Amino acid sequence: RRPERTTLDLSIVIPLYEARTPVFTEKPLALREDEIERIAAQLTGGGGFLMLGFNRRFAPGVAALRGLLARRRGPLQMAYRVQAGMLPEGHWVRGPQGGGRLIGEGVHMIDLFRALAGAPLECAWVVPGGSAAGAGAADPAEDNFQVGLRYADGSTATLLYTSRGSAHHPKERLEVHWDGRSVEL
Repeated sequence: RRPERTTLDLSIVIPLYEARTPVFTEKPLALREDEIERIAAQLTGGGGFLMLGFNRRFAPGVAALRGLLARRRGPLQMAYRVQAGMLPEGHWVRGPQGGGRLIGEGVHMIDLFRALAGAPLECAWVVPGGSAAGAGAADPAEDNFQVGLRYADGSTATLLYTSRGSAHHPKERLEVHWDGRSVEL
C-alpha cells in the first residue's frame, strides 16, 4: 500500500533551503520514490543545509562505539534487533503520514548502519515476515521484516524488526563485530 502524501511540506522546505536557511526536518524525508526524486532535483542546485531527524547515530553509546571504530582495518558485521510490539489497529504509523514501520522507524537503524560503516551502500534487500495465523490486522507483514545491507568496504548489516516478541524483552539491541572485536549496545 502506497501512502497518498508526503510527510515533508516542500512548499516550506525548498524556499528555506534556497534562501540558505538551515532546515531540520523529521524523518522520513519522503514516503515515495517520486517524492525523493523531486526533492533531489530541487536540492542539487545548491543552497542551504538540510538535515533529517535521525537520532541513533548521536546516542552516547554510539559515539563511544564510533571512537572504537576510528582505527578499524577491516569491514564490519552489524546486527540490529528491534522488538517493537504490536500496534493497535488504525495507528498513525500505518496511515498516509507514517509510512509503515520500515519507513517510520526502521530508517533510524539503516541510517545508523550507514554512519557506522562510513561507506556507500552497494545493495539492499527486504524480506517481509508474513502474518501470524489468525492474527489479522494486528500482525501485518509490514510490522515484521528483515533488511540486509552490503557496503562498498565489505561491511554488512542485518536489521530484524518484529512485533511478535515478548513485551518483557528489551526493545533494541545492536551488535557490531570487526578486527577481532565485538560490541553490544
